[in-house]
Order: sequence, then C-alpha cells, then structure tokens
Amino acid sequence: MTVTFEQARQIVIDYIGLKSDDNLIAPLWGSENDEYWSIPINTREYLIECRDDYMMVGGPAYLVNKVTGQVRECFFQNEEEDIDGFRDYGYVPVFFREYEVDG
Repeated sequence: MTVTFEQARQIVIDYIGLKSDDNLIAPLWGSENDEYWSIPINTREYLIECRDDYMMVGGPAYLVNKVTGQVRECFFQNEEEDIDGFRDYGYVPVFFREYEVDG
C-alpha cells in the first residue's frame, strides 16, 4: 500500500477529529520525505492567510507513514530520532517555504 498525500491528509483529519466548523485546518499542501507525509494543522489565519499572530504553538507535527498509513505525533524538540530531509509538497505559500542558500 502506498499512501498518497490526499489520503494522508484525510487520515490526519480523521485521527484528530477535525470538523469543518473548527478553526483548525489541514491545508492542501505539506511536506514529505522518503518515509512520511507531514500534514500541517494550525489555524486558518496562519496557514492560509500567513498571519504570524494566529499561529497555534505547542501542538505536534502529524506525520503519516507512506506505507502503513499510521499517524505519528512528533514534538521535534523532544524527539531523540532526527526526522529530516523533508521537502515541500503541493503549493506551499512562500511564507512557509524553506530556502537553501548557496555558498
């Protein structure tokens, strides 16, 4: 089984019980590495409108295994295992893009 981004997004929505009237959303973009999809969950104002003052802090990152579909909640500051190598997936707003500087 290979889990698509769209499936991973729905898995996280179901996992946390996100409802359409919640202020929290799962956008149509995220990131990935070879093993996981990373599905951002935060306020609409932060993820869509890119307004820093609406960022919800303290929540986990939701990672979905691309093979099993299992959700992993990560609090990166507490993780012993490094999970890196993520790259943008979908139309990630410039506000959230990671840039590498040459030189």
